[in-house]
Amino acid sequence: MSVSLINLFKRVNFRETVNAPRRLTNLLELSQWSRGLKTVHLEWKRPEKLGSIHPKNSGDLEPLPELDKSEVFQEFKDAGIDIEKMSQEQRKLYTLGFLPAMYAHRTQLQNALSKVQRHQFDTDSIEAKIARATVNIRRLQNMLAQEPRNKKQKVFLKELIDKRKSMLNKLREADYKRFEWLIEQLNIEYRPQPENTARITRKNSLRMLTEEYCDKVKNDRLEALKKKMQVEKEKFEIEKKQILEWIEKEEAACEQLKQLISQ
Repeated sequence: MSVSLINLFKRVNFRETVNAPRRLTNLLELSQWSRGLKTVHLEWKRPEKLGSIHPKNSGDLEPLPELDKSEVFQEFKDAGIDIEKMSQEQRKLYTLGFLPAMYAHRTQLQNALSKVQRHQFDTDSIEAKIARATVNIRRLQNMLAQEPRNKKQKVFLKELIDKRKSMLNKLREADYKRFEWLIEQLNIEYRPQPENTARITRKNSLRMLTEEYCDKVKNDRLEALKKKMQVEKEKFEIEKKQILEWIEKEEAACEQLKQLISQ
């Protein structure tokens, strides 16, 4: 998108944003003053609008890991069932691929809990609650990716994300080291609520892009001037050295001449 600085200046407050050599009182004076300005090509695209339930905004840096469908459900192993002596068809009945999806979800919950549990039977600590909430959040995000119009699940997911954020805030205030360890284990990015949320508009964005462009031009010219002055400085140092040597020779010759005259 090609945007002329003249057209851009018509939309802004000149007294605040442009350090003009004199006060611009009307559009005619502005057009006469800006006649020498060139056209600047600025590209701006409106950022993609993502809801608070999107993984990029909720802070979930990875989805739920894929489970091995041929793996036997862990609770059956703990119950003492001898799976190894069964036939292939019988063993298949106890695998996650054959069991309902609830068993796969319980396995994912247990895998997440095992990373943050303080002991084997820890299910009620704040770390365990955050781990369970994280698994549920990522499961709902996968479901909404397939069914984006499910409003009931959207509301439930939003409430769950807010609840997890509240628990993260409490843990962060109580034990910061454990908080950092927890978000590293669960691969969560903590994003506190910003104090000032400004609305993104095309006009303000073009102002910022114009300021960045002007700063870039100014810095580039300053760098070019510094390099030029550095070259001139080196030449000056060489010339200065030659002149000083000539002056020293002339002073020495004058001293010799004085001595001869005095004799």
